[in-house]
Amino acid sequence: SVPLWMGESGENSNPWFHETITMLEENNVSWCWWTHKKLETITSPLSAVINEDYQTVLDYWNGTAPKPSEIYAKNALFEMAENLAIEKCNFLPDVVGALFDDQFSVVSQPYCEHNIPAVLPCVDYDIGNVNLTYYDNNYQKVRWDEDQPWNTGGKYRNDGVDIELSNDSGGQAYSVGWVESGEWISYTIQSAEDDTYNVVFRIASLGGRGRLQLLLNDQILISNLNIPNTGGWYNWDTLSVSNVQIPAGGNTLKLNFIEGGFNINQIEFISQTNGQTEPDPVKLKTFNLDQNYPNPFNHGTKIPFTLPFQSLTKIDIFDIQGKLVKNLVNDIFPIGANSVVWNGTDKNDQTVNTGIYYYRLKLGKESKTRAMIFLK
Repeated sequence: SVPLWMGESGENSNPWFHETITMLEENNVSWCWWTHKKLETITSPLSAVINEDYQTVLDYWNGTAPKPSEIYAKNALFEMAENLAIEKCNFLPDVVGALFDDQFSVVSQPYCEHNIPAVLPCVDYDIGNVNLTYYDNNYQKVRWDEDQPWNTGGKYRNDGVDIELSNDSGGQAYSVGWVESGEWISYTIQSAEDDTYNVVFRIASLGGRGRLQLLLNDQILISNLNIPNTGGWYNWDTLSVSNVQIPAGGNTLKLNFIEGGFNINQIEFISQTNGQTEPDPVKLKTFNLDQNYPNPFNHGTKIPFTLPFQSLTKIDIFDIQGKLVKNLVNDIFPIGANSVVWNGTDKNDQTVNTGIYYYRLKLGKESKTRAMIFLK
């Protein structure tokens, strides 16, 4: 009859987080996660971006840069402190889902909206547990005395899927790598109408090993596609398959790795009817997502943003648990200052509960996120 409290978890993958919390709550053990934000992390709900000057200080401490001046170091530290503000942090909905969503092992949640024809970034697979939205041979750390990463690249997501910077000027910023045979990832996609597509994979391979499948609702769309040798892990090339039919409505797309040994960063769906796809600029200039106002709010709030060029722009609303509340915007906006209004309703036009919400703007392959407070 002694109350128990788990005060620090250590670091591990989303499946481990979810299973640990489930075990604790089934045994009436209270818990607290350490911590809600860290610097350049994938294991916390919020990740603070390390600024260039502070990185110089870190490099000096690590013996790879000259000693900065005292005033330089002080300014770098205070600039880093400013970057800890919630609205300046990157929001990681997959971590929040693992911590708070009791359906994490049962129901997949879209990481973001995928309306085809479009460019689908491979790292934006659905949120959910291993064997539900993805499978990876090494998805959690099982020995604390060994250096065993679950995400070998250590970027973008806290799952077993191995993600790294792609170094690809013509594709996505992040890529799925260290691909092993039998692994897979899945996506929720939406198509406005029945259509036939050219499907273009962005791949890199050293040695010409690898085969993949593409399935739709567990039915094979593309079977046994061989990956050619591109001359290096970061020598990116495209591989195209035509006459792929996808019906209208919501569908589950599964990227199945029959044989590993390659990197992949995007799948592009080009309509054979009208040749359209989502604009995905090769080089994206800086864009701004500003703080909503009023904030807090209870009727409606304006979300301002600035675009460097006319582009298809997406804004999604997430709750504190990382669940997608509403796809607020998916439209073309002009260059310059723009704004949209959220009235505090979900995708069913029902008023949401009081709490903290996040709005994320995606422009091509880049995204920015800010927090806001709704008072009912």
